[in-house]
Amino acid sequence: MIRAYIAEDDPLDRKDVEMTFEESLPGHKPTFFENGETLIARLNEPPFPDYILLDMGMPVVDGFEVFSFLSKHRDEKLRNIPVLVMSSSKAHEEIVVEKGCSPVAFVRKPLSSNELLNALDAHL
Repeated sequence: MIRAYIAEDDPLDRKDVEMTFEESLPGHKPTFFENGETLIARLNEPPFPDYILLDMGMPVVDGFEVFSFLSKHRDEKLRNIPVLVMSSSKAHEEIVVEKGCSPVAFVRKPLSSNELLNALDAHL
């Protein structure tokens, strides 16, 4: 079973992701988080996920702070978790790169099941 953590605050986007997992990724076990704060709290204790699907513009703690947490963590396994960024704009993708974040892939919102599946196949 592949463990996936999904951080997404928008209920409609979260539902799209959930439906994709149910229909196309039966071997993946998703755990959903409504913001980066709850995600980081969970990442402080193993077991760690096999990958993270991350919205960048969340309340409380955003995706940039999640990347900062991951990059500064002392556990190398946690620092090296593949992160796929969900983004609704090309400009947002450029900001992610400019700020030094290093996602393995970008997935456009609204979510396309095929795009997510292709990104997972290519990078995991």
